[in-house]
Amino acid sequence: MTTYVRYPTLGGGGTGATGPTGATGPTGATVGDTGPTGPTGATGPTGATVGDTGPTGATGATGPTGSTGSTGPTGATGAGATGSTGATGATGPTGPTGSTGSTGATGSGATGATGSTGPTGPTGPTGETGATGAGDTGPTGPTGDLGPTGPTGATGATGAPGTASATGATGATGPTGPTGETGATGAGVTGATGATGPTGATGDTGPTGDPGSPGTAGPTGATGATGATGATGATGPTGATGSAGLSSTYYLYRTDTSTTAPPPTSNGDLVWNNATQVSATTLYLSHLTRDSIDVEVLLGLLTINDTLIIQDENNSNNYQIWTISGTVTVAVGVYVTIPVTLVSSAGTGTTNFANNHDVIVIVQHAGQIGPTGATGPTGATGDTGATGATGPTGATGPTGATGPTGATGADSTVPGPTGATGATGPTGAGGGGTGTTNYITKFTDGANGIIGNSSATDDGTTVTFTGTAEATSSTVGAVELAGGLAVVKNIVTGGQVASEFYDAGNSSTSITINFNNGNVQQTTLTASTTISFSNPIDGATYVLIMIQDGTGGWTRAWGSTIKWAGGVEPSWSTVAGRSDILTLLYANGIWYGGGDTAFN
Repeated sequence: MTTYVRYPTLGGGGTGATGPTGATGPTGATVGDTGPTGPTGATGPTGATVGDTGPTGATGATGPTGSTGSTGPTGATGAGATGSTGATGATGPTGPTGSTGSTGATGSGATGATGSTGPTGPTGPTGETGATGAGDTGPTGPTGDLGPTGPTGATGATGAPGTASATGATGATGPTGPTGETGATGAGVTGATGATGPTGATGDTGPTGDPGSPGTAGPTGATGATGATGATGATGPTGATGSAGLSSTYYLYRTDTSTTAPPPTSNGDLVWNNATQVSATTLYLSHLTRDSIDVEVLLGLLTINDTLIIQDENNSNNYQIWTISGTVTVAVGVYVTIPVTLVSSAGTGTTNFANNHDVIVIVQHAGQIGPTGATGPTGATGDTGATGATGPTGATGPTGATGPTGATGADSTVPGPTGATGATGPTGAGGGGTGTTNYITKFTDGANGIIGNSSATDDGTTVTFTGTAEATSSTVGAVELAGGLAVVKNIVTGGQVASEFYDAGNSSTSITINFNNGNVQQTTLTASTTISFSNPIDGATYVLIMIQDGTGGWTRAWGSTIKWAGGVEPSWSTVAGRSDILTLLYANGIWYGGGDTAFN
C-alpha cells in the first residue's frame, strides 16, 4: 500500500527526497464467524428538541497539517465458519461525536531506498499522524524495482458485527498555514529598438551599353514526312436494343367534376385539380375503385415517367394520356395524389368527361431498359496511304542573348579635321543665346531672366532637361514654350503659377469651351444654351464663370455628363446680371462638378 503525504507550501526551502515504500505485509485471517442477524426492532419515537439552536460560532483558523504517521500492521483475520445471520437489533440512539485528536508531529528522518515488494502482510492499526517537520524536503530518491505480486489468500468467514462506538464530536478546523511569497520577477529592462538609419541616395544610372548583334538563328531541321493515316475499318453493326418492358393494369372509376380539390366525393371517384381537365397537373383517385377494390398500395407504387390513361369505358376514342411527373403520395385509407403532365387526348377526353361518367384507368409501368448489345468487332486496318507532302518550315528559333559590350577604344592621338562652320540659327524670342540643333550642353542667360546650369537633349520630338533652371524675370513671356511643356517630375516655384484668363464670348444657344484657351474662362449667357467642353487634360481642374446678360432668365444644359457633388446639380441663378461659377475636375474620362451661385 502506497502512502501519500501532503506537505504545506512554504516560501523558502525546496522539496526533500521521498523515501522508499516499505513492503506490505500479508493479509491476516478473519477474526471469527458472523453471527445471525437479529430482527429489526421498532423505531422509537423522536424525542423533543431540547432547545433553540444557538448561533453558529466563528470558524477558527486552520492549523497546519501534520505529517502522516506510518501505517501499523493489520490484525489477523479469524478463520472460523460463518454463522447464520441473526435478527437485526433495534437501532440505538446516535452518540455525540467525539473530538478529533491532535495531529502528531511528522518525523524528520530521511526516506530509505525502496525495497522489493514482499507478500502482503496483515494490515496494522493506523498510527497517529505526526506533526509536520520543519526541515526542507530532500530530493526524490530513485524508485526501486516492483516486486512480483504475492498470491491472494483465501477469504475468511465474515466475523460478527462489532458494536458501533459513539462518534466523537467534530473538532474545530485549524487555521490554514500561510502561503509562501512568490519570488520577485527579474528587474532587467528590454533595451529600446534603435532608430532605422536613413536610406542612402540612389546612385546615378550608368550609361546603357551598345546592344550586341543578334545571334545567328540556328538552321531549322527538316520536318520528317508524315505518313497518311490508313482508313479505319468499318465498325461492325450494333446489336438491336431490346424494347422496354411494359406492365399494364386497369381499374374501374367514375368521374367527379363537382370539385377540383381532394378528397374525392365518393368511393370510386376520380378528380382533376382543374375544371379544364386537360390543363390539370394533379389527379386525385379514391383508394377504392368503383367495384370496391382497394388499390391504394398498387397506386402508391407508381413512379415518375409511368403512364396513366383515362378512357371512356364504352368508347376507346374518348381518352386522356398522362405521364406521371412527380412523387405519388397516399392519404392512407382515403385517396391517392398523382402529379401528372398531359401527353395527348381525344374526343370527350379533350372537351371534358361528363360528371359521374364510368371510365377505366389504365396504368402502364415501364420496366427498366435492357443493357445495350455488345459492340461489333473492329474492321481490319486499311493499307497505309502514300506519304504526305513535307510540312512547312518550323518557326525561327529565339534570338540569341546579346553579347557583352566591347571595351571602349583609346582616344585617337591624331586630331580630326575641323568641320565646316554651320549657318547661324535665327535668334529666339526673348533674346536667348544661340542654340544647337540636337544637343544643348549648358545654358546661362542671366540677361534674359534664365540662370543656372542645365543640360538638355533633343531627340527631335521631346527636349529633356536635367539639372536646374530658373526663370527670374517676373515678366509674363520671359520664358515661352509655344508647343506646351510636359514635366515628369515636380515643379517648384517661388512665385505664382496661373493660367491666363480667357473670355469665350456670348453663348447663343450652344457653346463649346475649349480648355486649350485656358483653365479659367467665362461666357455670357444670351440665350438658354447647351455648354460642351473640349480638349481637357486628365487630372486638370477648370473654372467656368457663367454670366446672365441684361435680360436674364436663361437656362443651361450640358453636352457632357457631369457627376455633381451629392448627386444634385446646383440651382443656377437666372436673374439678369448675376454670375455663377462652375468648378470642374476631369479625371479618368469623368467630369466631377460643383458650383457657387448668384454672385452679384
